[in-house]
Amino acid sequence: DMASRAKDLCKSFYSKTEKERISSAVLLLLACIISGLCLFPTCAAQSGYEIRNAIVTPEYGYEDFTYSAEVWSSEEAASEVGAVAVTKFSLKLNIYNNGDLIHSDSIDQTGMSRTSFSFGPYNFENRFGISETENASFEFIFYAAGQEKDRTKKIPGPIVKPPTVAGVQFDENPYFFQGISVLAAFRDQEGLDPKPVCYLAITGPLGTAESRTWNSEDVVCRSSGKSAYAAAIHEDLSSYRSGGNFSFMLVYNNLKMEPLNYGPYNITLRPYTPRAESPRIDKNLDYTNFTIQATVRDASASMEDSSPQGRLIISHPQKDDMVYTSLDPEISGDKVVFKWTAEDEPALFNRSEVDLSKIAPFSASLEYTNERWDFSARSSNVTFNVVEEIPKLSSPSIPENVYVSSGEASNQEMSAIVSFSKGPGDLEVSLTGPSMDYRSREKGTPLGGNKYQYKWQVQFDDSHVNNNYTLSLSFLHDQLEGGRYDFDDRNIKVSPVSVTFLDSGVDAPVGQWNDSYTYSAKIDSTVPVKVQLQVYDPCSSDWIEKQTREASVGMATTLNWTLRPFAYECTESGTKYRFKAIFAGEEIASSRAYDGPILLGAKPLLASLTPEGDPLMVYVSEEEGLSSRISATVEYGAGQGQALMRLDGPDTTQEEEGTGIPLGANRYRYDWTVPFEWSDAGKSFNLSIIYSHPSLNEKLTLAQKTIRVLPVSIVFGEAYASPDKGRWNESFVYTLAMNSSVNTSLTLEVYNPCSHTWVQRASAKAPAGESTINLSASPFKSQCLDAEGENASFRFKAAFAGVVFESDVYYGPMITGEEARPKTEPAETEKGDGKDHAFNDSTVTVMGNVSPEIGVIQAWDEKDPLHALTYTVQLQNWSSSQVPWIELSVRAPGPNQPWKIVGEKKRFDPATGSVSWTLKPFWETPFLGRGEYRFIIDGAETKEFLGPDIIAVLSNAGDSLNGKIHNFEVTVNSSENLTVCLVGGDSRLPENIKSWKTISQCQDYRNASGEQAYKWQIPETQAPPYYDFDIERNEELLP
Repeated sequence: DMASRAKDLCKSFYSKTEKERISSAVLLLLACIISGLCLFPTCAAQSGYEIRNAIVTPEYGYEDFTYSAEVWSSEEAASEVGAVAVTKFSLKLNIYNNGDLIHSDSIDQTGMSRTSFSFGPYNFENRFGISETENASFEFIFYAAGQEKDRTKKIPGPIVKPPTVAGVQFDENPYFFQGISVLAAFRDQEGLDPKPVCYLAITGPLGTAESRTWNSEDVVCRSSGKSAYAAAIHEDLSSYRSGGNFSFMLVYNNLKMEPLNYGPYNITLRPYTPRAESPRIDKNLDYTNFTIQATVRDASASMEDSSPQGRLIISHPQKDDMVYTSLDPEISGDKVVFKWTAEDEPALFNRSEVDLSKIAPFSASLEYTNERWDFSARSSNVTFNVVEEIPKLSSPSIPENVYVSSGEASNQEMSAIVSFSKGPGDLEVSLTGPSMDYRSREKGTPLGGNKYQYKWQVQFDDSHVNNNYTLSLSFLHDQLEGGRYDFDDRNIKVSPVSVTFLDSGVDAPVGQWNDSYTYSAKIDSTVPVKVQLQVYDPCSSDWIEKQTREASVGMATTLNWTLRPFAYECTESGTKYRFKAIFAGEEIASSRAYDGPILLGAKPLLASLTPEGDPLMVYVSEEEGLSSRISATVEYGAGQGQALMRLDGPDTTQEEEGTGIPLGANRYRYDWTVPFEWSDAGKSFNLSIIYSHPSLNEKLTLAQKTIRVLPVSIVFGEAYASPDKGRWNESFVYTLAMNSSVNTSLTLEVYNPCSHTWVQRASAKAPAGESTINLSASPFKSQCLDAEGENASFRFKAAFAGVVFESDVYYGPMITGEEARPKTEPAETEKGDGKDHAFNDSTVTVMGNVSPEIGVIQAWDEKDPLHALTYTVQLQNWSSSQVPWIELSVRAPGPNQPWKIVGEKKRFDPATGSVSWTLKPFWETPFLGRGEYRFIIDGAETKEFLGPDIIAVLSNAGDSLNGKIHNFEVTVNSSENLTVCLVGGDSRLPENIKSWKTISQCQDYRNASGEQAYKWQIPETQAPPYYDFDIERNEELLP
């Protein structure tokens, strides 16, 4: 065979000379490849048997499910089990739910006459008592002659679930002629025949005597992917011209079960009236060469069956009105443009109108009708003169916008062509505005055909940025009336190179990985840029570059991308998108990363669990127990759910629900306190975190850990001080014999009879086991007459995992009353949470302050100055020539809360004696209560300071644009009565905001109401350039 021939070839190859080996290399390579191909099936199924094409159909559904697989066998397989024809074969199916086996079935046969196998159908509810699950799986096992030959891995599926709505989109504020248009997506089992249908049950106008309820026509849903259906439903409401409020239910019927109702959803139908603008006509109209343009704003013009019509009415005191009708306007959005030119037949003007203009000017207006919607509008009049010939300006190379980079000058070449049959003339150029008074008189260059070109150059720099300039052009010729003709002025705006991303969105917040989505970005730009969409794929952890759109200069320009963002199936949470702006080939701005869309199938994710480790170690002492804090952070795009903490142990089960604290970015933190007693020492407990949410069919176990409770025993033995007497500020060695079951920190305290307090004088680390600890310290910080002639009293304290052990009181040394020599005494220090380096300069007083003392936490990374906290440290009597580095450390309230360093490390300023930080340190760990802070001076920790008092937490801040209405919202949680206000800053850049203005009506929050959502609807014209939310304490009890 090919394999043995390749083996022989290898042997002969190694018997050849070096030269022959080289020439035979190619032949060997080909032989090895052929051998590998021949051996491949044997490698794929080492036992000679292989299970292939294992599937369950349908993958999603709620009725019957069928499992199938094929078994492949090699020719050599028979030699292992005897003659195939009489060998017993068996294929076994195991079905699991939540990892538990719920059913087994097998098909037995003699011989391999059949290689395709099918099991079922199985109805999960009727057969297994399971109405819904997303955690089913299955496996196949193949046996030959009683021996297991192949086994598949556990294969996920099916999803057992009734039909459900995946998304509903509609305009909440349509005009009456637009009616209700709904796009709906559903999940249901694939291959339904006939297809499902859906319709709308509509009620309205609400609150009126004419209110009624009716159903729209049935719409057949189309397949939009595996187990996915979609429908577009429209209902005409054009008979309600005055508008009104309506509600509707979305009804879905798959013709297999009772129809499903979703809603109600609400819309506000708006009335509408078109508006005609004054015609645009040259003040001096050349009857041989002109264009008259009239514009109407009509949002219904582009709709099917619309019939926009414009009638241009030209009047003169000595002539009957002339009416010219146009039935073929240019339509773009709500803009309807009618045009008339000198080429129209019949002609609008002739030579006789020139003479009439010398008597009195003409006037023109537009009459507009749209019979489909019975619309009409009329513009105001505009007056003009009809003249024989005027100079004509063409091909102007004059920029409307000039862009200047900081510190650079921009030279703008400008030109224009003037047509005039009576010969050349001069062009007078004037450009005026702030820091600009440019004037020139240019000679023309003949181009032929009575045309003349004029050129000039103007320089712009930083002094002209953000200003508008007026360019005036006048043609000078002795055969013109008055010797000149003034062309219309032109405006030039000088702008800096600046791009700001304002807002973004994705049309469907929830969908399948292979659905099409529309992403949008709103941008302010002073330069024309290319904007690129980038999508974050959580399965590959990569940012993927997508399409590029052109953005012109303008404010609040909206760009849209419609595409399928993912190339393969990904159901992990954490999809994001962002935008990049490119100008002149370089990236000049980028947006923040936005969340969305949520992919169907993505489950809640346990982002973090503290404390870490498995098993978790908890220590208790005989004197007192210990409360351990459990904290879990869950990420779930469908919103906040409930987390259950379950603790199972010997003869006990404890459960506690947690509703969570919103942290932003679809994350929620859940906290529990678990108490343990001395009787629990030596025991193990099972900790489970179980999550539930209305969008989930069943509860999910996010974490399972073991907690081991260990005893803490610390025994203090003999202790003494040596020498046995001395002065109050001399050094003594304090010796302690102790036995500890754990490593611990040990402190020495001496009783001061003058202040009647125990004062910490030294500290050290004590190892586990029996040990002797020696601490060197002077008994007192300052002289105490009451202590002289007496034995001093001292004791020891040991701390471990928040539990403090205290020794008996020991005595010594004898304090003598002689004059002591001066010595530098370390300052009394605060304990530093296990840190062994404390700031101890007794000559320096450390003072801390935080402003304001009453604070608010925004649970998102906000850059504006609102609700920022200013921490200040003052070092009084600092005399060292060394200027220290200082850091700020803060901590949220509660047991076992960690200290964290925030802000940057700063140099102490001896001139002011202080250092300050202004920041928002708690946005990732929001809380209600009093925080703490301290300072780290060249690595040494100061004592702790209390503050600020956090009385409110703001979360889930958002702004969405619906039509021309902004929907602002925020969630508030507080321990006090509050007034909540929407405020607007005076700049689009949060770092530059200097003042805030209240927008619309403030709203009230009642003490201890828990998390409450507040919303404001603000017209786009009144929306602030940057928004945030402020609170005021409300001393009066709210009704």
